[in-house]
Amino acid sequence: QEGVITAILDNVFNKHKRQHVMAEQMEMVLSSYGKLATQRVLDRTPQICWQTCRNLPGSLQEELGSVTDEVVEKSLNVSEETRNMYQEMVSTLKDLQEAMDVVRRIQ
Repeated sequence: QEGVITAILDNVFNKHKRQHVMAEQMEMVLSSYGKLATQRVLDRTPQICWQTCRNLPGSLQEELGSVTDEVVEKSLNVSEETRNMYQEMVSTLKDLQEAMDVVRRIQ
């Protein structure tokens, strides 16, 4: 009987080992695919942007072409007023979430 139990345990461990090896191989395949797919997206993005811009009407192309670095920088900077409004909204959201938690606890 000891030989039978040993054989059963060996089969279980061998099966687990095969599944573990297959899982590692699958992980490697998925990782490689992810890297390839990410690179493909990064490679295609400028082409898609260029094709999109070429399909825009001429007047819009001219407007986009005349945008300067200063205009882009200015549009990326957040005003003090906007920053304050954002903080106020975050505070209001926190208060509302706390009120919702109280209502949920009461129910």
